Amino acid sequence: MAKIKVDFSGVTDSNFDVVPGKYNAKVREITQDKGKSGYPYLRWKLVILNGASKGSYIDHITTLKPEGLFNLRNTLIACGLDVPKSAVSFDPAVLKGKIFGIEVIQPEDSDYPQIKKVFKVKDEDEDEEEYEEEEEEEYEEEQATDGADIEL
Repeated sequence: MAKIKVDFSGVTDSNFDVVPGKYNAKVREITQDKGKSGYPYLRWKLVILNGASKGSYIDHITTLKPEGLFNLRNTLIACGLDVPKSAVSFDPAVLKGKIFGIEVIQPEDSDYPQIKKVFKVKDEDEDEEEYEEEEEEEYEEEQATDGADIEL
């Protein structure tokens, strides 16, 4: 057989190396296609921004079948959009660069990791407020349980 010349410069890594866990992911691209059932779907190409799988790529599929629109709605909300429970139009191109959280699992019957859940990523201000609230709660609990107010 003769040598074959192949250019791999535009090939991205596969998602085989994505370890199950929770990550922040950034939207690289969204394309629309049709599934075997004939219904269209959106393929979200994501890059993982943190954790053990930082830099890895994973796809997220959101069907446009009426009974599966909850997944698209959840993903849009995770991207920070306000999505009413009514008919809406949106341009997928405006979602490029958006960051949201994903929970990745490894199904036993598949070689590919899958996104189980999507969620909003908290901004740093929210994290600080939550930390301060937790500190206050812990302090209050310590005061209430120090034993000084217990009669024997």
